[in-house]
Amino acid sequence: MSLVFAVIFYIELFLPRTPVAIRKKLMDVGVCAIGVGALNVMVAVVLSVGTKDSPVLACCTGVVAAFVVGLVAFWGWLVGRYGGGDDPAIMTAAAPASRIGSSLGLAGQPHVARLPI
Repeated sequence: MSLVFAVIFYIELFLPRTPVAIRKKLMDVGVCAIGVGALNVMVAVVLSVGTKDSPVLACCTGVVAAFVVGLVAFWGWLVGRYGGGDDPAIMTAAAPASRIGSSLGLAGQPHVARLPI
């Protein structure tokens, strides 16, 4: 469920062009149906039955891994679809404004790392 919340927060912060319906469905399906519903029921059944059978536990691990892979693939698709990319309006809005006394003049100079002794 923490990965679902990370995707939702990433969408809200960095993908503003994502439709609200996708955010709502991700919250409804990802958190409520899969996170609270399916995965917690699976864990409760495995723990209540007390199975020590390794194929059952391997199957449960495979189900969780499939959900994680599907969610990461969906996240990548969202970034590719609604990420902005080479949109000139986004690129000019994100360009830093030059200020008096800023460190932009030091951008071409090498930085020497010093250890505090």
